Amino acid sequence: MYLNAKIYQQILLYSLAVLVLPLVLFPSRLGMDLADGGIVNLLYEFVFYGFVISFLNRPGNLIKLVQACSVCLVYRLILGGVFGLLTTVLYSMNLGISLSLGMFSYLPTILLQIAIAPFALKPLLSQFYQDDPGRKRPMMVVTSMEENVRVSTSSPTAESVNPVSTDVPMSVSSQTDQAPSASFTPGLESVVRQDAFGRAVRYIGEHASVHLAAIVDHEGLLLSSFKRGDIDSEEWAPLALLFFEKSSEVLDRRSLGVPSRLDMLLDDRKLNIARDTYGYMIVVSDRDADEMLNIRINQALEMVRKYVSERYSKEVNPSGETIHV
Repeated sequence: MYLNAKIYQQILLYSLAVLVLPLVLFPSRLGMDLADGGIVNLLYEFVFYGFVISFLNRPGNLIKLVQACSVCLVYRLILGGVFGLLTTVLYSMNLGISLSLGMFSYLPTILLQIAIAPFALKPLLSQFYQDDPGRKRPMMVVTSMEENVRVSTSSPTAESVNPVSTDVPMSVSSQTDQAPSASFTPGLESVVRQDAFGRAVRYIGEHASVHLAAIVDHEGLLLSSFKRGDIDSEEWAPLALLFFEKSSEVLDRRSLGVPSRLDMLLDDRKLNIARDTYGYMIVVSDRDADEMLNIRINQALEMVRKYVSERYSKEVNPSGETIHV
């Protein structure tokens, strides 16, 4: 679970707000009676958290939802207990009565805490669904439908006169029966490529603010992606190419060349697009994503560059057995 100082600060600010405001109004009840503090009220509160969390996160796992609701309920009871302690100190009230008022009876503070709890804990609750098995897994897309692999070997013995050349056609369709549970079954080179690209996008996706991390080729086709939530990676993939084309047209007017990276702030999201020899990397995240995300993006770009560099260096300087794709 990834938690940074900014998340803790946000939760602390919400907590201070819902503690201080009711203290200003206390002991006024704003026309409301004292609640009886029964178990039924707690069940109603639990159900309310379930509706709000489902709307904010759209979880697909009931156990995860129950856990998130339990966290909200415990958080609200802790706030109520702290409120009770503060009223004991400020108004010299009995500790037991103050705790009962803050946690179960004094409706102005209880209702405010219930309404704020799921929103104050939203960054924390989103961690419950980061690795939720009910959500869709990162999608790998293979652009070529068939690849032919030619293996050429030379006999190392002195008795051999002519080299032996063997052509072994391998296609995606012929390998499907061997691995029916896999989301893709490309040839040997594509397996290595997808693994390298997949590691890069999954590494970026470990950051809690990331909604989409994808690698796109020079034609705008999706090579590999990580997504969180209901965002459509197929729709976002061509935008990386489009953004760079339009930006290049504007920069060419001043002969400024082609940009290597674009960072954009939208209403509620942040968009990072980087261009390299293999294509483009596009990352969609929360607008308030911290600097750690930029570090992860740079490290992921370096991972892919290293793979591409090693791959082409092997093609330029082959030795021993050579695999031509």
